[in-house]
Amino acid sequence: MKKIVLSLVSVMALSGTAFAADTQKSTLDVLADSGLYVGAGYGYYDQSSDIAGADATVHTIMFDLGYAAHKYLDLETRYWLGVTDPDTDKGSVSGDQWSWGAYLKPKYPVANVAEVYALLGYAQNSVSFSNGAGDHFTDGFSWGVGASYVLNKNISFSADYVSMAMQSSTSIDGYSQNADTNIYTLNVGVNYKF
Repeated sequence: MKKIVLSLVSVMALSGTAFAADTQKSTLDVLADSGLYVGAGYGYYDQSSDIAGADATVHTIMFDLGYAAHKYLDLETRYWLGVTDPDTDKGSVSGDQWSWGAYLKPKYPVANVAEVYALLGYAQNSVSFSNGAGDHFTDGFSWGVGASYVLNKNISFSADYVSMAMQSSTSIDGYSQNADTNIYTLNVGVNYKF
């Protein structure tokens, strides 16, 4: 009888450990599942430039489309669209802003339901001003860092910082001018994975 009870206790102890490991694994698998995802969010866009009147901040909406290719790598495109007029050092002026970027997104799980990631890629930015500063177009290397929290197998929340262009040449009304232009955006969003 002692052997049967001891055997049953051993089986239950091992099954509890196996169940706990299986539960943890399935939570981490949510992060690792490959597949398509879409998202939307809010962005705060900041542009600073050597060109007079070209500094601007804009509130944006951000859309992303990505593919989780591997447990540690996503491919992602993003599009930002200004929803407010540019706010410049000379006050708010009418104008438009848009940006897009294509990124490799290396990621690493840090807890059962969270991950940290980097963004490495290419971005283009355009801001047009009605204050005489013209249309500003920049493009170049883009990078960022962020973190996401997985709510369930389909929904995750993210927050990140993205540097979109730091270069010495800016196209204004179609003419290239040498000017240091630094652009970054702060983003919060939600993604849905299919």
